[in-house]
Amino acid sequence: AGIWMSGQAPSADTDGNLYLSTGNGTVGTTANRRDTINRGESFLKLTRNGTNFTIASWFTPYNFTNLENGDVDLGSAGLLLIPGTSLAFSGGKEGKLYLVNRDNIGGLSGSTTADTNIVQSFSPSSHQFHGGPVWWDGPGGSYSYVQLSTDFLRQYKFNPPTGKFLLPNFAQSPTAAAGGQPGGLLALSANGTNAGSGIVWATHNVSGDANQAVVTGILRAYNAQNVSNELWNSGQLSARDAVGNLAKFVAPTVANGKVYLATFSNRLNVYGLLPEPLLTIGRAGTNVVLSWPTNTFLNYVLQDNTNLLATNWVTTTNPAVATNGGFQVTIPASRAASFYRLKR
Repeated sequence: AGIWMSGQAPSADTDGNLYLSTGNGTVGTTANRRDTINRGESFLKLTRNGTNFTIASWFTPYNFTNLENGDVDLGSAGLLLIPGTSLAFSGGKEGKLYLVNRDNIGGLSGSTTADTNIVQSFSPSSHQFHGGPVWWDGPGGSYSYVQLSTDFLRQYKFNPPTGKFLLPNFAQSPTAAAGGQPGGLLALSANGTNAGSGIVWATHNVSGDANQAVVTGILRAYNAQNVSNELWNSGQLSARDAVGNLAKFVAPTVANGKVYLATFSNRLNVYGLLPEPLLTIGRAGTNVVLSWPTNTFLNYVLQDNTNLLATNWVTTTNPAVATNGGFQVTIPASRAASFYRLKR
């Protein structure tokens, strides 16, 4: 069996055990389907034994023959090790997600109709899953996020008392990935558990199937507390932010306060916050002219108040005029002395 997981790396716990999934391939032997000599269509826990690894535990879906024959193998995604638990979470090309116990992943069910040997399984859709889930311990609970091909980004809330996910999904994105592969490749950034800091980053195809051709991609940012709230996407100002050609099976990387995204357009895109605009003051005859550079992502407005420490600043009534790559507001000399600030 092959190990590919759509480019995801094996997961590792603090004891040095490795966790991975395998694709199409032989399952055990004809005489013994539970033999560890061959473990296609499986989740594997590998433990170091000298200079080698041995299979310490494994799980194979009951319908492995159908997965193999239909090329809807289990091995299309990496495993998420859920923090603070002994659980692992992943799925495959069948569109089914599996929650398993890492201490005893489950083996092969004795049933021919269901996986009775695992913690939980459910299907967000019938489409393929690539990449892997991401996780956040947020202020209102703990969540995992997945986005299958041709599907919405889905947010599932974890219920610690039962050790399972609450169904149906807690929230979903307003926009689905386009038809075809790969669906959303995800990353999550947050300032710990602080409210308002969690962002789910998702990159996916805009149209077309990336498994059949080079297609255009997009990067989206969602509020991790509720992914029905999209914060930004690279298509809002495509002249500046467009992804270009999607790099299939490549998730965003978040580091140094920036988001790095490889592409098939022969470039690495780096996204980050734009600099704060500088408010400058000048004169035009007896009038005062306040100016700041154009910033089409963060929309700033000019506010004023006669009290610098006030909490009730209001938008300046004088109109802002776009000119020479910036905005200008003219304040007549007859106006009372005031303080001015830019606010987004």
